[in-house]
Amino acid sequence: MKSVFNHYFYPDSICIVGASSKPKSLGYELTKSVKQYGYTGDLALVNPKADEILGYKCYPSISSIDYQINLEIVMVPKKFVEETIKELTRKRFKQSFL
Repeated sequence: MKSVFNHYFYPDSICIVGASSKPKSLGYELTKSVKQYGYTGDLALVNPKADEILGYKCYPSISSIDYQINLEIVMVPKKFVEETIKELTRKRFKQSFL
């Protein structure tokens, strides 16, 4: 029997909103950790100023992601959090981690 927490602990796809190409930033270090620990699912990075980070494709917005995401991680400045949550809600992803 699958647990309600499976999407948190074993997501098939992850979206990092606020991924960064700047080493030492939280968005960069999180992306680097996901890569270093061997995550094998789909990883969608949202950063409108980058085409790729650490070899992963970047999307300019949440709405431009064309597949279902199981887990979203929001790493944006607080002034963008409300709009980010609204956009995630419109996209109807399954789980979010703020």
